[in-house]
Amino acid sequence: MQKRRLIVARPSKYETHVAPRLEEIKDWCRNGATDEEIAKRLGISRDSLYEYKKQFSDFSDILKKNKDFVDLEVENALLQSALNGNITAQIFWLKNRRPDKWRDKPAEEKEEQESVSVNITIEDLSGGAE
Repeated sequence: MQKRRLIVARPSKYETHVAPRLEEIKDWCRNGATDEEIAKRLGISRDSLYEYKKQFSDFSDILKKNKDFVDLEVENALLQSALNGNITAQIFWLKNRRPDKWRDKPAEEKEEQESVSVNITIEDLSGGAE
């Protein structure tokens, strides 16, 4: 009679390192943590983090929603600063939101600088002496 071996698969790092900490990850995202920082805190590589984002939609959604949340807070704070007279915030806002009017070199000026035409005749090149 042969003995049968029971092979038990070891749980993935997602199951042991990531899934139990989803609530913490939400907080990290809302506090501005980058993917690299999150991976380091979880004890996984950045490549693993990206792979888990592809494989587990709940994980990907948590990262996206909570990063978007804090980004909107920063946008609103920047807007409030600009509206309250912070000149740096106003310049930053306008250059990014209205680049057609507020970039350092407007498109028209840039095009004018780049398109300089020169008309030279054969007589000009030969010095006009024939």
